[in-house]
Amino acid sequence: MGFSWNARSSQARNSWIVVTKPLSHIRLSVLALFLSCLGSATVVAHGEQASGPEAPKALHRSLATRELVLPFSIQRAGRAASQPVHLALNLPPRQSAYHALLSSRLPEGVAWRLEQTEEASVAHGTVIDLKPYEKRDLAIRLSMGFSAVPVPQELTNEAAYLQQEPYVETHAPPIRQRARILSEATGYATAASIFHWVGNAIQYTGYRGTVRGALWALENRQGDCTEFACLFAALCRANGIPARVMSGYLCMGCTVLKSSTYHNWAEFYWNGAWHVADPLKGVFDDNGDRYVAFSICSAHLNSGVSPFARHALTGADGDIAITWH
Repeated sequence: MGFSWNARSSQARNSWIVVTKPLSHIRLSVLALFLSCLGSATVVAHGEQASGPEAPKALHRSLATRELVLPFSIQRAGRAASQPVHLALNLPPRQSAYHALLSSRLPEGVAWRLEQTEEASVAHGTVIDLKPYEKRDLAIRLSMGFSAVPVPQELTNEAAYLQQEPYVETHAPPIRQRARILSEATGYATAASIFHWVGNAIQYTGYRGTVRGALWALENRQGDCTEFACLFAALCRANGIPARVMSGYLCMGCTVLKSSTYHNWAEFYWNGAWHVADPLKGVFDDNGDRYVAFSICSAHLNSGVSPFARHALTGADGDIAITWH
């Protein structure tokens, strides 16, 4: 299936991309090389130059290497005393379905600590001297390698992506009934059936800012990108197909990531890899390298940032705000 791109949400500038061959033509050695590069990911605080092992040259020849910038600002809105502010920001995981984080540079003036697991990367920072009414413009710089096809990954936590959780109500009778109707002979065919039904049956309402989840979307036949993704994931899980909801950005090439391109989509696990499924945009198992994943929206991760949120603030007393540009 071809890629259906919504021009209203595309904000890419000066884009370039290295087109890779179909999966059937990619040698296993290249895929192994992609996986081996994950250990070289480096996070640098206070504006220092990145260090550590350089990604192999063959990796750059087989992947699209992109430089991405994520701008944001932090502001103290009141006259409260200048108390330390603790923030947690989602970063791209070391490996996702279509990309690897090669290196990151975090903003100066913040004491950073990185926590990484197989499924999440969270940067914890402390801002010590933010004065009343002060605003700071900051930016995270990312170097990432992208593959045009799904990269094989071991499914180490299958139960988490088959179970019911908030907003993915796998066990709800209406979800299970619809899942039975959409079931096909194979897992891949079932995922495709679910994708087409959700894309056709659910009406897009525009961005709402409130998560309602899969059951609400099924009963009301409407929602924004979050509901489309949650419903797809719930119907897949009800059919025994591991699935997850993702948060991140849509972009092509090297660019500044913009809040207007922030998006939720889904991924399903089949044949040893995660595959993109975005019923709202009409994308199924194609063009996954245009999706920059920042987080898996699941309560089981317990990463310090709530599912569907981009950040968390503590010690702010309600007078601190983060704005994503």
